[in-house]
Amino acid sequence: MSQHVDVKVAPGAAAVSAPAAERVQPLAELEGQRFKKQRSLWGNAWRQFRRHHMAMAGLVILIFLLLATFVGSQLYGKAIDDIDFTSTSATSSWSHPMGTDSLGQDILARVLWGGRISLSVGIIAALVAVILGTAIGAVSGFFGGFSDSLLMRVTDLFIALPQLPLLLLITYLFRDSMTTFFDDRFNNPNLGVFVLIVTVIGVLNWPLPGWSGQVSSR
Repeated sequence: MSQHVDVKVAPGAAAVSAPAAERVQPLAELEGQRFKKQRSLWGNAWRQFRRHHMAMAGLVILIFLLLATFVGSQLYGKAIDDIDFTSTSATSSWSHPMGTDSLGQDILARVLWGGRISLSVGIIAALVAVILGTAIGAVSGFFGGFSDSLLMRVTDLFIALPQLPLLLLITYLFRDSMTTFFDDRFNNPNLGVFVLIVTVIGVLNWPLPGWSGQVSSR
């Protein structure tokens, strides 16, 4: 026979009785949920990212390239501008793992040094595209209606633009002004060309196929 706990109630109210075990169990569950650690949005994103095998493989390759270009270029003993006419167009060897070019310069040293610029352009341009695409998608989804339709037409316009000819044209038109501007203020004219290329690539690549489907709230 199960034991019941009688509860006194006010006159006119129905008497309530419940088994003690059934009353204690919900309290224990509530206490467990109270102290349960809640996962954040970044935690959920990282959890899904770890489960994607191709994404993890890409992350490993990216880390390897970053270490090879930014750390390996400092550890590799060959200089990028050393000219040796006695070993021009040489094949792979212990002294030159990737051979030499027509001037006798070590190709591996030049690849490691040039990879720093390529990775910097790619990563920063991707960040520009992500920030711009996310902002436009948020505005489109929040306001909807006319704003959504207008931004979708802008997205279609950017998708239809020829990226490489437009990049070359903008670089040709604004290269001198950007070089002069950064040379006067930062004493680094190459930084102006870098900023110009990164900005143009990021602006032209934000409406990627995966992003264009996220812009519209419909």
